[in-house]
Order: sequence, then structure tokens, then C-alpha cells
Amino acid sequence: MKRWMLGLVAAATVLGVGTYAPVNAQQPPAGGQMQDPLGLSPEQKTKMEAVQKKFQPMALKLQAKYQPKMQAIMKKYQAEGEKLAKDKSPAAQAKQKELFAKLQKEMKPIQDAAMKEAEPLQKSAEAEMNKILTKDQQAKLKALMAMQRQGGAGAPGGAPKR
Repeated sequence: MKRWMLGLVAAATVLGVGTYAPVNAQQPPAGGQMQDPLGLSPEQKTKMEAVQKKFQPMALKLQAKYQPKMQAIMKKYQAEGEKLAKDKSPAAQAKQKELFAKLQKEMKPIQDAAMKEAEPLQKSAEAEMNKILTKDQQAKLKALMAMQRQGGAGAPGGAPKR
């Protein structure tokens, strides 16, 4: 997962917003996917739902702004990438690396803009969640976020689909 929306993704995952869609174009996950592993009390669940209601419209607005741009870039490279993926020759693998480098270079300005715009939202959401969560729950959340970044088995959303 790119770091450009990592914090917002973490907040969105907990809040059920699902902002990782710019890469894999999935629908937002159902709310509360991480609530059971965090062991939230009924009062915490209510408070987290309020945080979700506050931040979801802003996160979805960012998603709507950047998702089409990123999908257009991905689509531009998709056919050639799929063709090269079928060819296992060293030349095709080298071309695949070049294509990926081009894709990354073209995506970077969009990712940077999204990160810059998401950062204040991320900090606000994290601050509000930290007021609700205990220190132990905050540590569990960080561990779950790390697993999600790595596409681990216990991670809601897992690795991006390609």
C-alpha cells in the first residue's frame, strides 16, 4: 500500500469508509471490520460511529477526487502489463519493470497531492480515535494497520488486487 493515504486508510478502515479504493476500485468495506479485534465496548462503538459519520463524507470526497485519475492511469498501462505478465522471458520481465517505473512516475504527483490533502484529515481522525481507544486498543490498531499494509491474512482488505 502506498504511504500517501496510509493514515486515512487506517482511519477509514476502522470507520468503515474504505478509501483504499483508488487502487483496487472496491466498494467501501462494511463498518466495524476492526471493532471486534479491538474489543470495543458498546460506548466506544457508538463514539466510533460518530467519528465515522464526521469523517466519512470528507474521505469519500477525496476518494472521488483522486480515484478516477488513478484508475485512468492504471487503465492506460493495464493491457500492456497483462501482455508482458504472460511472457516469462527476461526481455519481457525487463519491459515489465520499465512499465511499472513509468506507472509509478505518472502516479506520484497524484499520490503526493492526495497525501497532502489527506494529511490534516488523517491527523484529526487519528486524534479523535485516540480519545476513544485505550492505549492497548491503540497498540492493537497499529498492529492491524501494519498487517493491512503488508496484506497480511488478518488484515481487512488485504493486499491490493492487481
